[in-house]
This record gives sequence, C-alpha cells and structure tokens, in this order.
Amino acid sequence: MDNLSVVQFVIDGSAAEQVHAWQERSDWEYMRSRLEAGGRIIVTAYQGVRMLRELDFLPEPGEAVPYYGAVSGTSRYQFTPRAFPTYQLTLTNTGFPPSPCEPAKSFDVDLANPACWLVPPGHAFHTLNSENILFEEEAELTFTLLPGILQKLSTWPHWGELPEAYAWEFQPTSVGCLGWAEHLASGKRFALAGLDNL
Repeated sequence: MDNLSVVQFVIDGSAAEQVHAWQERSDWEYMRSRLEAGGRIIVTAYQGVRMLRELDFLPEPGEAVPYYGAVSGTSRYQFTPRAFPTYQLTLTNTGFPPSPCEPAKSFDVDLANPACWLVPPGHAFHTLNSENILFEEEAELTFTLLPGILQKLSTWPHWGELPEAYAWEFQPTSVGCLGWAEHLASGKRFALAGLDNL
C-alpha cells in the first residue's frame, strides 16, 4: 500500500443512516439517564443551533446533542475487513458504562469505491496538520488519514500488506480524532494520532 497518498473511509447511504440513528438513540439515552440522575442536562446543540446550554427537560431524539465532557468523543467506529472490500462496522459507545442504551451495533459497510483508498495528490483538505485524522460528519461520515499519518505508518514493521490485513478504529473528539490500525495476523496495534504504539 506504499503508493497511497491518502486513505479514506466513507460511510454513506443506508449505512450512514444507521450510524446517525444509532448515535441519536445513544445521545437520547444518555440525556435521559443524566436527567433522571441530576435534574438537568448540558447540551452542545439544540434544535439545530450549536450552543452550550442547560435543559431541564428531555428533548426529542435527534433534537439535541449532549455535552460529554471537555474532550467529548464517546463513539468508536471500528472497521474490520470481511470479504474485502466489504468491512464490518462496529459502533461502540464508550462514554457512560453501564448504560441503558444499546452499547454496540455492528453491520456491514461496502468500501468498494476505489476513492475510499486513494485520493488524488493535490486534493485540498481543510486542515493545517497533515498528521491528523480528518473526521467530517454531514449526510455521510468520512475518516481521512492524511499523508503525515501514512508516513508514520510506513515506519511500523507490520505495515505494507494488502488492505484486508488491517482493522481500523476511530474515535472522534471535540479536539480531533483518535485512531488505531491493527495488524490482524499479529494482533499488534499502531496509534495513528500521536499516542504510544503497542
């Protein structure tokens, strides 16, 4: 995989709808549990307006985004290859165990589009640091490993095999996106975003 300039994971279509629905349910269950425990909840967005505020009532599912802390980031996205280029996407909520919400959800997502693996050189990304994982969430969700990350990966002894040799895990936060690559044959993990590598 040495010839790749950028690696992207794009979740779109019905898979993106499933992710958004799961996240809305997780957020709503978290807010419900906080409201029952303390009487008020803090949200970062309400009815489409991004603003930190307190609520003393339970909003409708999808109507508000709860505040999970200064760094936030309670959802993990794990891509495990099945019959390449199809991946199993496992969503896990790490923010509030034990929880009444569905703690994890798995389904297949097809990354067959070659654009998921190669973005032409010169493509403009809105980031200053090429060693970041860029997370974008609109109708579709996109995780982009920028060239600096791939340069770091090239120093890892387990890097360089076919794409299906690796699983990938991402955890978006309010200050960036954490990420790990796992070499499936050895079980070794590589931290992509400046954390210690195992």
